[in-house]
Amino acid sequence: MTRSHKATRTDRPLPSKAGNGHAYIVALLILTVLTIYGRITAHDFSWWDDNTTLHQNPHFNPPTVRSILYYWQHPHMDLYIPVTYTVWGGLAMLSYSETPRVMGIHLNPAVFHAASVALHIMSVVLVFWILRLIIPTAWAACAGALLFGLRPVQVEPIGWTSGMKDLLAGFFSLLAIWQYVVVAQDRARVAAGSEAHHQSKVVQGSHWQWHYAIATLAYLLALLSKPSAVVVPVMVTILDYIIIGRRLGLFYRFVLPWVAMAAGCAVVAMIVQPGTPAAVTPIWGRPIVALDAIAFYLYKLAVPLSLGVNYGRTPEVVLASGWTYLSGAATVIVAGLLWHMRREARYIVGAALLLLASVLPVVGFVRFDFQWLSTVADQYLYLGMIGPALALGWLVSQMQGKARVGVSAYRACCATGRRTSGSADPAPRIAAAADPAGSRPRACAR
Repeated sequence: MTRSHKATRTDRPLPSKAGNGHAYIVALLILTVLTIYGRITAHDFSWWDDNTTLHQNPHFNPPTVRSILYYWQHPHMDLYIPVTYTVWGGLAMLSYSETPRVMGIHLNPAVFHAASVALHIMSVVLVFWILRLIIPTAWAACAGALLFGLRPVQVEPIGWTSGMKDLLAGFFSLLAIWQYVVVAQDRARVAAGSEAHHQSKVVQGSHWQWHYAIATLAYLLALLSKPSAVVVPVMVTILDYIIIGRRLGLFYRFVLPWVAMAAGCAVVAMIVQPGTPAAVTPIWGRPIVALDAIAFYLYKLAVPLSLGVNYGRTPEVVLASGWTYLSGAATVIVAGLLWHMRREARYIVGAALLLLASVLPVVGFVRFDFQWLSTVADQYLYLGMIGPALALGWLVSQMQGKARVGVSAYRACCATGRRTSGSADPAPRIAAAADPAGSRPRACAR
């Protein structure tokens, strides 16, 4: 075996290249999301954190450059998120009016809601481009992006003005993931000695360094938008190792700088948010709380009913309830099924791991402020929805592939029936029609 064949696990097909000419799909995504969420721009502010972060915040009444710079030097509400407050400050400058509106509010909520909808639309488009890199068909990637954009659990961070921190962290995280996958895909082709690298329109020459630089800058902005972005190094590792199929030794040097950045952010987060006394959970109970939270998220993804801003699922409530052990057992069963199908459906396994990684910091293993109200919240699922989006895109691509093979086989049989000469055995013709280019590896074939 040559060195190039050792570099990449060739039993796994390389990802698909993102093609051009998908403007109509992007337009469809934008129009669909705008149609569903555009009405949010007519909503008002809430008094659920919005008063403290925005409309009653003295630093934004009126907003100034100096008041925005304050948030680069100080945390607020137990969070150090200067990028988020910079965006809020800029929007406050655009929307501030000397004449107060109802209840003495000087800021225009329509400006903030429009920005939230725009951020979500851009994130949906990024999800499409990420999926297009690793899923062979554009419409399958579109289906996954629509799931990301329209699933009801996404409503909270979009409709809640203070939820823009989740949208910003999600947008910059997705931008970082997209650019990382571009680099990983290109490096995988080089390592495999593929001729496609020389014809690749994704990265030309040594331009992959620029893509990695953009990814790293985007990741830094994500961390400064909300500390929940610390999960991104784990997510790109899952994509690179399980989906793209590169060995750890080939990409660890790309991930380690991000791990260092995440570690620094985690230290800052622990300093400014030590956790409330009401959220203290005994060590033995934290795995139980975590399993229950994961089961809760899986249930809400499958049955998105009775959604709310506060589920009251505190560690105390969870540990005192008998149904907790049933939900934990259900989580373990799902994990066992995924382990059993890890070889046959690695895209499904990778998707599940992406979802798990995204919520891992907020399932109860470590304390955080919101636990005094509930361990679980819809906003924590925003970035992790790329996992279900990947799963749906892969399933749709599989169905499309089977449908094409079935149609081709049917046409071959019809053609064979009309011809009385030639081979009496139609099998070779059916096989040739089903795969006219021969047996070539395709992304998502396994």
